Amino acid sequence: MERAYEVTGDVRGMLGILEHDFEQESIHKYIVEALKYLNESRYRDYETALELLSDESWEYMETYRLILEKEERKSRRLEMKPNVPNFGTGKEEDEKE
Repeated sequence: MERAYEVTGDVRGMLGILEHDFEQESIHKYIVEALKYLNESRYRDYETALELLSDESWEYMETYRLILEKEERKSRRLEMKPNVPNFGTGKEEDEKE
């Protein structure tokens, strides 16, 4: 699960990979349910979607925590400013002429 997240960089993509990789496994129905939750539910939150996959093992809970931390960090990122050459150097006035 963690590897699939690293490859795609988001929960929805991770679930798509898992859905394909575990098509013949018993967990497949929970993966489909998690994807359905993200697409059709009122709340569409990652926490609940990931809880649908939980086997309550320590390993799963650690992976769950790491993924949610990464998603939260993404939502707190600062917006990247456009590249403005020579901004603040006084040279921008020279470039206008």
